[in-house]
Amino acid sequence: MNEALKQIKTQEKEFTAVANDILDLVPVQKGKLLDIGCGIGWVVKEANTRGFMASGIDTNSEYVSAGKKYLKVNLIHSSLENFKTKQKFDVVVL
Repeated sequence: MNEALKQIKTQEKEFTAVANDILDLVPVQKGKLLDIGCGIGWVVKEANTRGFMASGIDTNSEYVSAGKKYLKVNLIHSSLENFKTKQKFDVVVL
């Protein structure tokens, strides 16, 4: 089992709790959110459940693929240096 799938199957509760701790620090409760270094996308997933339009970028293609497939979140395989978008974000999480 690859590391991304192992994380999804065995550590969902822990990663969801950490994602919610991070989001509890965000001063706004709606808008567009970008998670840089999103990994599998736990923050993106939880942000979506809170009403954000959330996306994430990460350099690990295995994690991005797993997040898209199993968490059904909008993730992009890219480094920050190569990430190009015309979107504006209300919140950026690193």
